[in-house]
Amino acid sequence: IETLFLEQPGLKTWKLWRVAAYATALRSVIRKSGARLIHCDTLNSAFLAGLANLFCGIPVVLHARTSCSGGVLDRIVPFFCDRIICVSRAVAARFTGSLYFPDKVLVIYNGVDTVDFAPSLKGDEFRKNHGIPLAVPTIGYCGQLVELKGLGVLVEAFGIIKNSVPECRLVLAGRGDFKAALQTKVRSLNLEDSVV
Repeated sequence: IETLFLEQPGLKTWKLWRVAAYATALRSVIRKSGARLIHCDTLNSAFLAGLANLFCGIPVVLHARTSCSGGVLDRIVPFFCDRIICVSRAVAARFTGSLYFPDKVLVIYNGVDTVDFAPSLKGDEFRKNHGIPLAVPTIGYCGQLVELKGLGVLVEAFGIIKNSVPECRLVLAGRGDFKAALQTKVRSLNLEDSVV
């Protein structure tokens, strides 16, 4: 599969000529490639792809994963999309408003492999490997370690919980650019012995 990267104009620096140049370049790629679908995973990309696609007539699909507001783009982007696939009803709620197209919004929950992630699995091996006794209450997070996820608030809340339940543990699993800040927060709250 051929891959081509176009430098997308940043939202804060959008100027009409940059948006027009990007849309023109993208329209050229769409036509030359013979694309039959445009898949976007951000509001910016859906907006820009929608502009580029105005005269191409190819379906545009946005895969929306966060419930954080995109401001005015939440109201504009549905005009350009044939379908907006949301990972939850909370995400789908972003697109309700004066320009809402209910037939375009579809909720498809993220899939889970029920063999590897069966409710019957207890996590005993993980607890043993990390020195967490079976009876110790444990809070877990698995996902991107990014500020947007509210992990700083989770660590602060865990500090409060630890005052009432001193033996509890917090497990954070994932990767992301907020990892160093989380480690600093854990140290500043003296929680190093309780956060894995």
